[in-house]
Amino acid sequence: MVEAQIAPSAGNRSEWRVRSGAMVRRGPDAYVFVQTDSGFVATPVKVREELPAFAVVSGSFRGDERIAVRGVAALKGAWQGLGGVE
Repeated sequence: MVEAQIAPSAGNRSEWRVRSGAMVRRGPDAYVFVQTDSGFVATPVKVREELPAFAVVSGSFRGDERIAVRGVAALKGAWQGLGGVE
């Protein structure tokens, strides 16, 4: 089960507050997994501020997206081609 939510930050509509655990890193880049009709897609974000409980990010969001906040490690593994059937 994956729980997801994206919420606008208080000040600027182009920045969004997400749970810190919702982000994954790949080298210097940060991503969140946005839910689509066919699953989840890794979407790049720019981290504006990062605190223990949440981060403020900017990215190409409309504002009604649903992002994964649980099961993110499994999504990252699948995205990177780890696991699966041999």
